[in-house]
Amino acid sequence: MNKAWAAEIAVDGALAKALIEDQFRRLLPAIVEPLGAGWDNSVFRVNGQFVFRFPRRAVAVELIQTELRCLPLLGPRLPVPIPIPVYAGQPSPSYPWPFAGYSYLSGRGFPRGEIDLAERRRLAPAIAEFLRALHAIPPTDLPAGAIPFDTIARLDIRSRREATESRLTFLQTAGVISRKEPILSILDSAPEPPAAHSPVIAHGDLHVGQLLVTEQGGLAGIIDWGDLHVGHAAVDLAIAHQLLPAAWQDTFLSDYGPVDATTWLLSKTRAALTAVALLASAVDSGDELLAAEAKIALSFMTDQRTL
Repeated sequence: MNKAWAAEIAVDGALAKALIEDQFRRLLPAIVEPLGAGWDNSVFRVNGQFVFRFPRRAVAVELIQTELRCLPLLGPRLPVPIPIPVYAGQPSPSYPWPFAGYSYLSGRGFPRGEIDLAERRRLAPAIAEFLRALHAIPPTDLPAGAIPFDTIARLDIRSRREATESRLTFLQTAGVISRKEPILSILDSAPEPPAAHSPVIAHGDLHVGQLLVTEQGGLAGIIDWGDLHVGHAAVDLAIAHQLLPAAWQDTFLSDYGPVDATTWLLSKTRAALTAVALLASAVDSGDELLAAEAKIALSFMTDQRTL
């Protein structure tokens, strides 16, 4: 199995502290607390006020630069807080890539590893409203060249089937799932993406791990914007299939607005791809809460309590 989430450069707290203090003297002394690591970045809270993200893989360098260019322009137009870049770090002899510091957003991560339909139903309208606002911003409102187009064909399900099946085999061998056929059948039902569609500004990697919620269960923020691009709305609408069982998805659609059948089916297949990748990476890294949440998402999509 190809572990796309493996770090090429691992940044620990000591290196993060040294880089921050060397380039941003106003933050001295930097109190650095690890927040975690995703596929692309190692993340630290600094002085209780900022979040610094350091690319773990070369491919993430351009993603950080996209955030630096675009998030300050998008943030004021969205109904949910997003991280706004405050500091732009530069490569140095001890670290070869740029990095960035953002305003800290309060809230806890959503993945709980349990099915609380009431909490999910409370979140759905806020996420739908957020996506409606994001997708309504004309891409031409951003400066030319600031945001990339979808150059990796995120809705080309067939080209991703082999990698997904390999991850499912890994999960089956590890005893995490017992059957992969229900998930593969979702992928095999994917329609061809339409040749022509109205492109939108898309978050690009919106899944349950990118949600911050309040203690009362409201939506506190949307994080991790490295995959921001101009593309198809279905890429973002995948979140509805991860968050809610099919019988409850009208809660989401009533606030987002009309979605045609092809777009909705594409969003489901995209959700399945993402959930399998999240599950495989979470199992590999020992993130039990995210693994449990990914399994819940797959159970919603396959209408099965166990896989």
